[in-house]
Amino acid sequence: MLFSIVQPYAVRAAVTLVDMTATAQTDGTILVEWETATELDTSSFRLYRGQAASGPWTEDKIVDEQPAQGDGTTGATYVFSDEDVEAGKTYFYLLEEVENNGTRTKLNDFIRSATVSVPGQATFTPTSTSTATRTATPGSSPTPTCQNPSPPMARMLVTRRSASSTPPAGMPPSSSISISKTATR
Repeated sequence: MLFSIVQPYAVRAAVTLVDMTATAQTDGTILVEWETATELDTSSFRLYRGQAASGPWTEDKIVDEQPAQGDGTTGATYVFSDEDVEAGKTYFYLLEEVENNGTRTKLNDFIRSATVSVPGQATFTPTSTSTATRTATPGSSPTPTCQNPSPPMARMLVTRRSASSTPPAGMPPSSSISISKTATR
């Protein structure tokens, strides 16, 4: 009797992309960054630039290609500064993975865009955040705010509460608040 052992075929993604961003800089460039968690059999990454989210994503739209820095168990961070852009225009970016065997996979779920700033005009990108609303409480101190900061400074709201004051709606009495700021330069 002859027996054969059949190994189950496991399908694994060649690259695990953690994040990708495209950010307009105040110097008129766009900074494109991406981070991977793993890069199994990845040879390089190609970055396409288009005028619309739908592309077209053709070979003549490749603006950068970088060799893979990660492997099957580790990832890496990549950065590209796009200097060939025009003020006031929006650009879309698509990342493509090129495997060692030549297979190419466009990562369509990670199309990002940025609009190049027009010199002398502030550009703000709206971001969804939860903002606590302060209600006047006896014994609380005033809330200082910065009304018109000059670019590239970020606005910051500082709130001071006494230990006996009631927290804003939706915030537990004992909680920590994380503040992050983004300023374009």
